[in-house]
Order: sequence, then structure tokens, then C-alpha cells
Amino acid sequence: MVRRWFLLFGVLIALSGCQMTHRTSKIEIATVANPNLLLAGTLEHLFPERYTVQLMRNPMELTTAIVNHKPDLIFHTMSGCIQLYLKGAAKDYKLYKPYVFNAVHLIGKRNISSLSDLYGKKVIIAYKQGTPDLTFRAIIAKHKLDQKSITVQYAEPLVAEQLFWAGKADYLILPEFFVSQLLLKKRAPINIHSLEKYMKEPDKNLPIPLAGIFLHNNSKKISISQLDEDLKVAFNFLTQQTPIAAASLSRLFAQRFQMTLAPEVIREAIDTKRVDFRSDLTNADLKEVITAIYGLPAQKWSSFVWK
Repeated sequence: MVRRWFLLFGVLIALSGCQMTHRTSKIEIATVANPNLLLAGTLEHLFPERYTVQLMRNPMELTTAIVNHKPDLIFHTMSGCIQLYLKGAAKDYKLYKPYVFNAVHLIGKRNISSLSDLYGKKVIIAYKQGTPDLTFRAIIAKHKLDQKSITVQYAEPLVAEQLFWAGKADYLILPEFFVSQLLLKKRAPINIHSLEKYMKEPDKNLPIPLAGIFLHNNSKKISISQLDEDLKVAFNFLTQQTPIAAASLSRLFAQRFQMTLAPEVIREAIDTKRVDFRSDLTNADLKEVITAIYGLPAQKWSSFVWK
């Protein structure tokens, strides 16, 4: 039955991408098929007269759209946008609003009481140098664990899942929506651990993993006060009216992108806070994370953030 609800996520991305080929009077949002799409899609759903979402099939296509088409807003992971910024592809954009989206999780058939339980185990991580990898390495460093005592392998999420069920790994580190899809398949009992909670121990809580809204420097379509108000409404809709939001977004994605993402998957992710949009970040913590963990040179901080 689950397979009637949604296609495998890799197929979704392959089928749902679109190219930005024409200009519009609406504010154009470019993103890829990850939890950032929920926030971008909510803006289009609630305010269709102001926003239109362009869904790219992969980060490479997003890069091409940014360079050639220059959308007004980019919704993307912090690691992805910083890489684009440092390579010069996103030099015309600034970080407008960062948010924690808590979308990276450790999955295992056995529970763990502490991170040291990973010693001697094999962990497969989705996307080398992506948000799951950076989050895991930041946590290992924060807790001063011996990284050499943990065997790490990288694989695409669907391959990682196959290796996990075949007994080739003890744990997975996956982003959403792969986690909720994995749970809804109910293939066998598994334990889910949010990696964000390990950033709260033993001292202050560093906000990771991060995503962000990046604003084009010269966009003429955007009123900052209106954007702020629209984002507040969108955050509230996602987190306070989740059943309605899930159903609405599932329909929107099917109609706009021919993308099958079941309401059950969206609700599972948000209700369990495996997608947890929060924007209550201080500049001090934000700068520390972005420069120390995500690799933005400190001297580029002032030119990276919106004033």
C-alpha cells in the first residue's frame, strides 16, 4: 500500500525537475526536492499571486538556474549555498533568513545511549560534504570522539538504505524525506535519533543543521516587510495546521511538478519534528556555525549576510 502513496525519492527528483525558461512578475523561488520545498511550496500555496516555485532536479541544475536565470529567492541547505557562494555562482545573493530544519537523523536497528556506542560500528552517510556529513562531523568534533574508531562510508540515500537492510552497515545517516518514507514502509523496527539534539550537549546549543533563504541583491519584486510577514504566516501554517498543510502541499506538488509526495509522509516528518522549521537564531551562534562548521571564511561573513 505504501508504494501507492509515493514513488521512490530518487525517481521523484528525476521526474519533477523543471527549467527556468521565462520571466514572471511573481517572486521566483528556486529550490530542490528536500524539506526546503515545504516552506517554498507553502508560500506559493498561500500567496499564489506573489510567489512561484521552480523545482530543480538536483543541485547542479539549481546552480545553472542561479547563474543563468537569477531567481529572486533561493531556498537551499546552508552547506549547498555556501559552496555556491564560495565558487562564485551565488555571488549576487545574500543570506536573508537562516532557519534550523532538523532534517538529518541517525537510523539503526539497535538503540544507542550515547554517541560512543558508534565505536567499532559502520555508518553509511548520504551525500559526502553535504548537510548529513557536515552535521555528523561537527557532532563528532564537538563531543571529542575518536573518528577513526567509526567506519564511515558514503552512498546515495536509496543505495544506503539497501546496504543497511542487507546488513552491510550498522547505522545510516539520512536526510528527510527519506527518513519518513523509511518508517512508513514498516519493513522492520528501527530507531531514529535526531542529530540536532547532540548539538545541545554538553554546552550551548549550536543551530545545526541549517538551511536558508537567500535573496538576490538586485531583485525589484520583493518588499522586505511583506516577505517577513508572509514567512511568519507560512511557518505557522506548516507547524500549527500540519494536516491541512500536508494535504494542500501534496496536491500542489502533484499538480505543479508531477511529484508524488503523500500527505502521510509530510505529516510524519513535521509531527515528529524531523522537519522542524525554527528561525530563532542569534547572529553570534549563526556566525560561529557558518564559519566553523560550514567553512565560510570569517572575512566573508559581512558580504555573505543581508544587512
